[in-house]
Amino acid sequence: MVAHLAQKTPTAVADFLVHRRKAESDRVETLCEQLRRAVGVMVDINARYLDRLLLKLPQVVHHVTRREELNVQQLEQKLFREIGYSLTHQHNKLSLVEQQLSLQTHRLREQKYSELQRLSDKIGYLIPIKLSEEKQRLAHLEAIHSLLSPQSTLKRGYSIVRTRGKSLSSAYNVQQGESLDIILYQGRLEAMVTKTTLPENSES
Repeated sequence: MVAHLAQKTPTAVADFLVHRRKAESDRVETLCEQLRRAVGVMVDINARYLDRLLLKLPQVVHHVTRREELNVQQLEQKLFREIGYSLTHQHNKLSLVEQQLSLQTHRLREQKYSELQRLSDKIGYLIPIKLSEEKQRLAHLEAIHSLLSPQSTLKRGYSIVRTRGKSLSSAYNVQQGESLDIILYQGRLEAMVTKTTLPENSES
């Protein structure tokens, strides 16, 4: 059974509830209609806003693109300036190194030239001395050779005695009656052994 404190009979309560339900339904319908209108207004507002943004978008894109292009150009110019400064700095360093190398090369060449000049002067000084020493040594050797040569010995009165094609240096190597070939400083003699005399300390 349906009951309500403000209503006296069930029928009145039922009518009250039906009336109340219809009122709530109308109220909800009204709220929905208001919501639909509000949503439609918001959609229209946002659509117009989006249309304005779409109209401004090319300008914005152009502006941003132009700004970025300017930034890129500025960066390129800065980079070129830095590269130019770096190349100039490196060129100056290379020029300085070349000057130092040229100076060192010139000094080294002058030093080597001075050393060669001193060496040449020393050689020019030593060559005549060495030649004189060699001439003296050669003259001394020639004198010794002259003294020790067979012709010099023969000239001093000595002679060379040969028998059977060999030089004779001992009486042990010859017999009586043997033919001797005697070579003098001037001329030769042929002789025959008639007697041999052996050294006193030899065995008889």
